[in-house]
Amino acid sequence: MIVQLEKICKSFGDMEVIKDISFTIDKEEIICVLGPSGCGKSTMLNIISGLTPPNRGCVDRNTDKIGYVFQEARLLPWKTLYENIKFVKDDTPPEELHKLISDIGLEGFENCFPNELSGGMKQRCSIARAFNYNSELLLMDEPFKSLDYTLRIKMISQLIGIWEKSSNSILFVTHEIDEALLLGNRIIILSNRPARIIRTFEIKISQRERKLSSKALTEIRNEIIDILVESNEQAPLFQP
Repeated sequence: MIVQLEKICKSFGDMEVIKDISFTIDKEEIICVLGPSGCGKSTMLNIISGLTPPNRGCVDRNTDKIGYVFQEARLLPWKTLYENIKFVKDDTPPEELHKLISDIGLEGFENCFPNELSGGMKQRCSIARAFNYNSELLLMDEPFKSLDYTLRIKMISQLIGIWEKSSNSILFVTHEIDEALLLGNRIIILSNRPARIIRTFEIKISQRERKLSSKALTEIRNEIIDILVESNEQAPLFQP
């Protein structure tokens, strides 16, 4: 077990954001989190990372090596792609850095600055930077949000390849059901705010063997859609 959350609650003023969330993140697994916009997914990541304290509940961390990939790449504009990746672990051997850059599909762009890269390339750089940190737990907050569908699928494949080599754990927040189906060993569905866990799905098919058109994943997708639609129908029309 890398992290355990026990009855986590979080409010900002009078607004209750998270209520009684409990789950564990195990070694070498990917957990994907789905839920409505504004339900508290990013707040949950910040609590797990230690950036935000919960009001109630307990977070038991068995590692201090936690990486974070945000929705935006957040690269240092005065450093090259190579330097941005090296920045978090300066003693990484050059051959390891070049291998990581190759794995993420950015070979040949080592000397480019962020303003010379596309949005997808910047995001791949931020993912490579997070893996270079050698974190035991990687938190990812909708990292492919700004990418088109084809590029997202490609990025998922590249992410799986790096994860297979690193053997770390990943908590991946997304709005995209297909991303969760392709990545997650477990998929956690959150309710509208205040966020509670409605349902957890476990997928025992290895990531490399998954096809979105398969019967197993189609059935899970349909169940997830029904759950999200029902949750949305029960929510008030406007949430402050």
